[in-house]
Amino acid sequence: PYLVNKNFKCIYAKDEFKRVNEKSAMAQFNYLKGKHDVRKTEYKDSDIVNLGTWLTAAQSNPKINIKSINITGFASPEGEVAFNDNLSTDRANSAKAATMEVA
Repeated sequence: PYLVNKNFKCIYAKDEFKRVNEKSAMAQFNYLKGKHDVRKTEYKDSDIVNLGTWLTAAQSNPKINIKSINITGFASPEGEVAFNDNLSTDRANSAKAATMEVA
């Protein structure tokens, strides 16, 4: 006796395959020395415009699911440590607000 069914029928089953394409976008806000406010000219830079365009498109496309946005603020190592810590935090917060405006 054979242990195999020899009817040669194709077996179809529903799969749970989901295509996942990871994308990352990067934009950089540049600041004046010792300042944390985003200048209006920064909004015209190509990287900021491209980020805003992509974020706007992502919000209207149900196939795009943004899992996270990472914003980091930096300050130069010169000067007082406490001032630079506050400056980098303020820069990160202003970059976050500017990103929300662009989107």
